[in-house]
Amino acid sequence: MRLTVGLSFLLSLPAASAFAQVASEPAVTPQSELPQEAAPAKSASSAESPRATPPVVEGNSASSPASAIAEGGAQSDATASTPTTTPDAEATAIPHPTDAAAATPPGPQATTPRRTEKTSDTRGTSDSDKQTALNLQVPATSASAESSTGTLIPPSKHPLLAIDNELFLGAVAITAWGIHHWKWFKSAPKMKIENGFTSRSSTGGSDKTGHFFAGFIVGDMLAWRLRDMGYDRVTSALWGATGSMALMTWIEMGDSTSHYGWSFEDMLADFVGVTTSAMLGIFPTLDRLLDFRVQYWPTKGFLQGKDVVADYSGMKHLAAIKMSGIPFIRDTPLRFLEAQVGFYSRGFRSFDVDPERRVLYVGIGVTANEILEPVLKRIPGGQIVAPAILHVFEYYQPPILAHEVAKDVFRTPPPPASASN
Repeated sequence: MRLTVGLSFLLSLPAASAFAQVASEPAVTPQSELPQEAAPAKSASSAESPRATPPVVEGNSASSPASAIAEGGAQSDATASTPTTTPDAEATAIPHPTDAAAATPPGPQATTPRRTEKTSDTRGTSDSDKQTALNLQVPATSASAESSTGTLIPPSKHPLLAIDNELFLGAVAITAWGIHHWKWFKSAPKMKIENGFTSRSSTGGSDKTGHFFAGFIVGDMLAWRLRDMGYDRVTSALWGATGSMALMTWIEMGDSTSHYGWSFEDMLADFVGVTTSAMLGIFPTLDRLLDFRVQYWPTKGFLQGKDVVADYSGMKHLAAIKMSGIPFIRDTPLRFLEAQVGFYSRGFRSFDVDPERRVLYVGIGVTANEILEPVLKRIPGGQIVAPAILHVFEYYQPPILAHEVAKDVFRTPPPPASASN
């Protein structure tokens, strides 16, 4: 709207200059006293349409100053009743040379207003004028990117402030779960050594792979949120990982006030998880090649109302190397396959009935998204739900699509028999 008003003002300057010139004359020569050769010019001018080219055109040397004044006075009413002209007339019409000399100083500055007014409308201009108009337009900067919803991000807004609501709600949800299931705030803060992946661990090491996976997926979710707001890939990945690490640190602070205690091993697993999320977010090639997933099937403990987050005996955490992420395999039938490396433990929870064991395995699987994506594109409404479904199977491994090829089982030795009397 401001640009339209500005253009109208600039286009009205030649007409205003001519009107001021007429008004400043002390007297106008009567029509009867004009030379005889001026009469045909008047009659020809009066026969023209009100939207025709203005009466004084550059290069018309036959018109005298007196006839120009008379014609301007005769057509002032017609000009006032028809304020707009055709685009071609706007582009070609210029004021009388005497008026132009009085309105603008000589030199290159005289062409600046016309080029400025054509910044948004280059009709009727030469190629050099169009190029000048394009150069005058201000390009968008990366500081104020546009999101998928069309919202502009203020350059001064820090990425962590952009996801402050997500971080707050996440902290509230974690706190409520920790108070209910993990007995937070029941004791003074303390530290605890959890013995990593050894048989002396209370989970056999599955909680360490669980911490890795939690830090990884939370980092990805926050990075998605920042990308949707308009931040670039690198910024979203780094600050999404930072926000994830903040939430995982809050979990350890809460654990320090329960029987679990603060664990340096858990913090290390969290850090590796959020760093992996940032690396895959920054480098798209790695993201296409690798997936980190959890395979889960509820155990009897979960069905009895136990803590699903700590139901490690029903989980397998794995890394998948997708053949579809390799360029020379991407367009072949081998793109459906993937190699998997995973870890899980069984028998370490209080509700487990199986013997304790830790399993490191290598397997082969089928990439679910390579099957689902073409199917979702063909069904009605599939394009709407496709992003959500495909995201789920980036992090969840259906048991039916994976098979263990080789594994190494580490069993906990039975306790020594007590000495008999």
